[in-house]
Amino acid sequence: MRLKSFLFAAVIAFSAPVFAEEIPVMGTIKNPAQMPAGVYQLDSSHAHTVFFINHLGFSEYTGAFHDIQGDLNFTPAKLEDSKLNVVIKPASVIVQSAKLTEELKGEKFFNTAKYPEIKFVSTKLVKATDTTGQMTGNLTFMGVTKPVTLNVSFVGGGTNPMSKAQTMGFTASGSIKRSEFGMTNYLPGLSDDVRLDISAEFAQTPPTPARTQ
Repeated sequence: MRLKSFLFAAVIAFSAPVFAEEIPVMGTIKNPAQMPAGVYQLDSSHAHTVFFINHLGFSEYTGAFHDIQGDLNFTPAKLEDSKLNVVIKPASVIVQSAKLTEELKGEKFFNTAKYPEIKFVSTKLVKATDTTGQMTGNLTFMGVTKPVTLNVSFVGGGTNPMSKAQTMGFTASGSIKRSEFGMTNYLPGLSDDVRLDISAEFAQTPPTPARTQ
């Protein structure tokens, strides 16, 4: 018991500085029009794309992609002119079952060997409020390109205390019909409607210094 007490006390003592360390909230800009213009890179380590599909009428089965790349050409003076490009690698799909995770990569589902990328390229942004709107873009999935509209919200912006880069975050949600993109296996037991939940941070790319002769 004495040894356990000593070890517990030692852990607390060495951990105290860690627990005491604080990181301030830096995303204090709540109006995206106040953020600097420029190109922002999607921070894949702080992004997720989660999908929900009804399973046999019993549950909303959940999966996610963790390899996401993209850039945002941001124009705060006229937010509607901002442009977004995103690429998702479907081979990065993951669900609760390791076996099903591998099956999803195969020909009956995402067929990642033939279609290694999912792409979204924005075409229009319509503001609803200062922080919300609808973004329409062309979604290319399994070789089919169709327009998709997402409801987007600005979460916050500011200087990232770690990287010192201007950073801002958004959420988005929407839905697609998988049959429209050629994924028809196991309908209707696995629903045609797939709901999407997206969250991402974008960090500003510093301008390239001018070359001197």
